[in-house]
Amino acid sequence: MKPGIINFCGVDVNFPPHFIKRYEKDEPNRPAVVRVAPEARIGRMILEALPRITAWTTDEGGFRGTIRSRSLKVNLGFASGIDSRRRVSLIVLTAMVNEKFVPQKGDRLVEVNPRLKIWFIEKMDRDLKSAVVDHLRSVMNKIPVGGGGWKETDEMAYYAVREKDYIAIECAQWNHDMVAVDVS
Repeated sequence: MKPGIINFCGVDVNFPPHFIKRYEKDEPNRPAVVRVAPEARIGRMILEALPRITAWTTDEGGFRGTIRSRSLKVNLGFASGIDSRRRVSLIVLTAMVNEKFVPQKGDRLVEVNPRLKIWFIEKMDRDLKSAVVDHLRSVMNKIPVGGGGWKETDEMAYYAVREKDYIAIECAQWNHDMVAVDVS
């Protein structure tokens, strides 16, 4: 990774030299982040966090925070703001591999790719489960913790409730009769 500014979906993200040093250098009791999260994974973390960061920055004018990847146990410290062209910008300040990291008081925490278990309360066929999981991938970040409701596509409908570490699914059903065709 090289220091500099990269544009992610219209947001300038600055990777200063001190971030690159921390990302690539091993230190005693502090492994280099690159060992756990290659550059492409860091980019995906930022892309996943950008909608929330952009909304908060637009509302508040800027803030400090941490992007936490629960699956990788990687934390990226950042500062956001609005540049002279009235666009959101982001400076990635530091990176660390630390599952128990606690952000500083007043910092915002943006969790990405959380490990969520999907709990099917009722029995259902494998194809319906697969369809529900595929749909959940696209909407799970929109379901607030402690919230839920009916989710529906053209093919199916189901009721989802999200808790901190799991999503419970019940009342899943196809919206129309499915026909299995045996081609032999």
